[in-house]
Amino acid sequence: MENAYPALYQNISEQLNFRINLEIVVCGMFTCVCDNILASGITWARVVSLYAFAAALAVDCCQTDVRIAKNISKWMGQYTKKRLSGWVRENGGW
Repeated sequence: MENAYPALYQNISEQLNFRINLEIVVCGMFTCVCDNILASGITWARVVSLYAFAAALAVDCCQTDVRIAKNISKWMGQYTKKRLSGWVRENGGW
């Protein structure tokens, strides 16, 4: 995904027009973007997009606050468990 759409996954915080300074703000924004990616339904392409977005956001956060970057994997795990686990199971698993 990043190779096909490099501009989409670079400078995520700049594109979303927010500063990476408060973990609660970044977490809320992360969840909001993930929800928007899945707004039209879950597909494998959207699942890949979620992970690509999380990775790109973590790269951005590393420049400002490594603690937030480390928490993104935790948030992605929680989001996957809450929103994707049933769908993944029903669609053949990982």
